[in-house]
Amino acid sequence: MAPISDGRTRRRLIVKKPGGWLLLITLVLCPVMSRAADKPASQPISVRFLFQPQVQFTEKDAPDADSWGKEAFIRRARIIVAGAVSDRISFFAETDVPNWGKNGNWTGSLCIQDAYIDYLLVKDGGFINNLHLAAGLILLPFSHNERQTVATLNTLDFHGAVIQFPTGSTKVWRDNGLEARGLFWNKHLDIRIGVFNGLRGNAADARPVNAKDSPRFTGRVQYNFLDAEEGFFYGGNYLGAKKILSIGAGLDTMADYRATTLDLFVDYPLRSDLGLVFQADYFHYSPEPERLGPGFDAPNGRAYDLEAGLRYKNLEPVFSYERFNPENAALRPMDFAENLRFGLNWWIMGHTANLKAEYARLKTRDALSADKTRGQWTLQAQVFY
Repeated sequence: MAPISDGRTRRRLIVKKPGGWLLLITLVLCPVMSRAADKPASQPISVRFLFQPQVQFTEKDAPDADSWGKEAFIRRARIIVAGAVSDRISFFAETDVPNWGKNGNWTGSLCIQDAYIDYLLVKDGGFINNLHLAAGLILLPFSHNERQTVATLNTLDFHGAVIQFPTGSTKVWRDNGLEARGLFWNKHLDIRIGVFNGLRGNAADARPVNAKDSPRFTGRVQYNFLDAEEGFFYGGNYLGAKKILSIGAGLDTMADYRATTLDLFVDYPLRSDLGLVFQADYFHYSPEPERLGPGFDAPNGRAYDLEAGLRYKNLEPVFSYERFNPENAALRPMDFAENLRFGLNWWIMGHTANLKAEYARLKTRDALSADKTRGQWTLQAQVFY
C-alpha cells in the first residue's frame, strides 16, 4: 500500500470508508464532550399525560352520503416520560393512540410517537449559547408549525392539509436519525439540522426509488428578533410568557425529492390580559417528475397557511386558512385543499386544561378531479398534566 503522504489524504481515506463520516464526527466532538465531567442528575423523571377527546359533526359524511356524520372519539391520548441521567444527558419518550374509535375503528394500536436521547454539548459558550445532539425517533426540524408541540397549539390542530411528506418516509412526521440543534449569537439564531433514514426504495421496482439507500437531510434556520424558543419543540401560543417575533426557512431533501418552506411566527403580549398570535407558512414540494407514480408517493406543488388569534384574558377567537395547489394534479388530485376555519379557545387553566370549538369550511378534490365542499363542527377538550 502506498504511504499516506499528508493529513489531507488521510481525511479523504477516512470519509470514503463505510462509517467514515461517523468516525470523523466522533473525532471532532470528543474534545468538546470531554471538557467537563457530567454531574449526577438533579431533575427527577417526570410522567405526564395528554388527553384530547373530540366531538365532531361533518356535512355529507354519514353512510347515506347526504346526512351529517356524528363522531365522538379520542383524538390523542399520550403518556409522556422525560428526565435526565446527568446535567448533560436527558431523554424524552411518548406514546399515542391517535383517532381511537373514529368511524367505529378501535383497532388502532399503541405506538411510540417520539423517543430520543439528548446530549448537551456546549452551554453558554460565548457565540454558542447552547448546542445539543439528539438521537432517536425525532420530529423533523422542517417548519415551525410542524415542529410545535401539540399541547400548545393555538389552532385546534396542525395545518395537516399543507404539511406533507413522502409516504413511507416518516412516522407521523418523525424519522429515525441524528439531529444537532443550537442557539447562537445571543440566542438570535436558531439552527436545527439532522440526518435521517428517509425513504427506502423497493428493489423489486423496475426503477427503484433511492436505489443507493441515501439518507435524508432535514434542517431549518430561524432568526429570533425578540425572545428565543429554547426547547426541543416550538410553542404555538405562549399565553403571554414570551415575546416572539421570528422568521424561518427549512429544507427536507432525499433521493429524488426536495421540499422547502418559509415561515413567520408572532406571539406578542400587548398587555397583561391581551395577546396577539400570528403564524404564516409557505411550502414548495418538488419531487423528481419521472419518479412519481408506483413506488414513490410524494407531495408535489405549492401550499401555504396562516392563522391569527387575539386573546383577551382566557378567551381567544382564532381564524386560520390553508391551501394546497398540486402541480401535477393528474397523479395526486387529492392533494388539493382549501380550508377556512373559525374557532374559539377557552384557556380555562392555560395549556393544562382548555376547551376549543371550531367551524371549518373544507374544500377538497377527489380522484375524478371533482371538488367537494363540506362544513365541519368540532369541539375538543384538553387536559395536559
